[in-house]
Amino acid sequence: MSKANILIVEDNFLIAQDMQNILEQAGYTISAVVDTGELAISNAAELKPDLIILDIVLKGDMDGIETLKMIREHSDVPVLFVTGNQDLLIQHHLNEPWLDKPFTALDLQRLASSLLGG
Repeated sequence: MSKANILIVEDNFLIAQDMQNILEQAGYTISAVVDTGELAISNAAELKPDLIILDIVLKGDMDGIETLKMIREHSDVPVLFVTGNQDLLIQHHLNEPWLDKPFTALDLQRLASSLLGG
């Protein structure tokens, strides 16, 4: 497996740390872990990750939905939403793949692998 780079955007430190550990154990490289939309946008542009894992609720002025819109202006990188409220995805007519919180390590690994073409 090639070492795909993943950007994690999550406002809950413990969840972000769990995701990082799960994905690193699966052989992926975590290029950055950030907790705001603004940092997600700048890191996505600078690091050019192979996958972005994006929470809907973030610290700062931007939510994950607005962050995705800004990232999509410059990149078509695959995005995996993680959320405790999938109604927001439906409400905003987003067709991005998503994972319900709480999720299992196996579910996260499988979805990441699928989005990375593995």
